[in-house]
Amino acid sequence: MRKKIIVFGALISIDQLLKGIVYYTLMGADYRTANGKLGFFPYMNKDQLSVFNNELNMNLSLGILLIINIISIIALVLIYILFKKREYTDRYFDYAILIMEAGCVCSLADKLLYQGSLDYLLAGNKICDAKDIYLGAGIVLFCIYLYYYGRHKRNSAHTG
Repeated sequence: MRKKIIVFGALISIDQLLKGIVYYTLMGADYRTANGKLGFFPYMNKDQLSVFNNELNMNLSLGILLIINIISIIALVLIYILFKKREYTDRYFDYAILIMEAGCVCSLADKLLYQGSLDYLLAGNKICDAKDIYLGAGIVLFCIYLYYYGRHKRNSAHTG
């Protein structure tokens, strides 16, 4: 448990430290390669603050997004507790939830500290940050967990 708390704190610290460095020393920098499709391009995102606005065009306000963020943090904790009580977990599950939780906390911090999201990594036509990588990695790990857990359940049903 202690190791997980350290990892959780480290992920949040890395995200916020990187943002502090970018915000105070590198805003306006533009380092792109691959025909301008990859690179470092700091951008204070105050319009498309989440997947709800960016990908789903819902135009939700900062206040609504803060509420969704808090609900997401609580939901991940409750999912973790529920799965742990039923002993449906393994290290993939634990770290998937931990990484997603860190991403959600970083997202909440962005909204509170910057009233937006300070993104800086350019990939194609998207700009992201460490928090977005955490959320994506957490989702991938969770899918791996679900795949192997479901496969294990099917195999044990056939043998038992």
